[in-house]
Amino acid sequence: MEHKLRSILLIEPPSPACAGLARPLAPAAPAADAAIILARGHALEPGFLDDLRSDLDRLARQARSVHACVVWSGTLGDELFDADPRTWGPRGRAAWAERLAELLAVARSHRLQLWIRPHARHVVSDAPTIDRMLADHAGDIAHEQAPLRILSDPASMFTRSMLAYAEDHLERVLSATRRWSALGACAGIVLANVRDPSGEPAAEASPIDDGPALQGAPLFDGLIPAPIIRSLTPALLPSTLPILLPFAGDEGQVRAFA
Repeated sequence: MEHKLRSILLIEPPSPACAGLARPLAPAAPAADAAIILARGHALEPGFLDDLRSDLDRLARQARSVHACVVWSGTLGDELFDADPRTWGPRGRAAWAERLAELLAVARSHRLQLWIRPHARHVVSDAPTIDRMLADHAGDIAHEQAPLRILSDPASMFTRSMLAYAEDHLERVLSATRRWSALGACAGIVLANVRDPSGEPAAEASPIDDGPALQGAPLFDGLIPAPIIRSLTPALLPSTLPILLPFAGDEGQVRAFA
């Protein structure tokens, strides 16, 4: 049964020169009165804040109101999804704490929300790190005007070794998403699947997450089995939580349980 109140938005990825956008898919959602932008790169890379401020200034010159900015927390590796053990150690945590404080200041000064999008290879990588971040910043999620939110992204939180236990991992992330939503700390959920560019069988995957990162894939066309997604997602997804789609072709299928 289609849920008439739920927003469904399509993610348009950022380019090297410009922030991306999340736009409503009519008629699943009304036209947005303010933009949701996807920041370029990730928060820990050099020049990130300069690029973000530049994109916000450009939208201001265009008289575009910005409701929220989606940010990857980032890695200490060289590329967006590099696996670098330093990311989860003291250096990475300290760098993220400093950058998050700066991002919250930007969010307050521009009167927008900051949506942190997790990834298995980033500082904010899984449900426990999200829980710790929200606990450390409880004052930033305590009411509607507070800026900090999570943009849940179950597929991005998968590693190769998790694929052999996909049902358990998906259930845990969706249950955590319900919990964050009940706190008023979850802005929405990205619904997608994953592919493995290495071609390595999931059963043989090392618990150490290295090699090429898993890649995003359409929701019902990837390594997380479609029957698991179809059974768990409608049951555990909060009824009014907005859905963001990286692949436009998923729109019709998602509406069936949206």
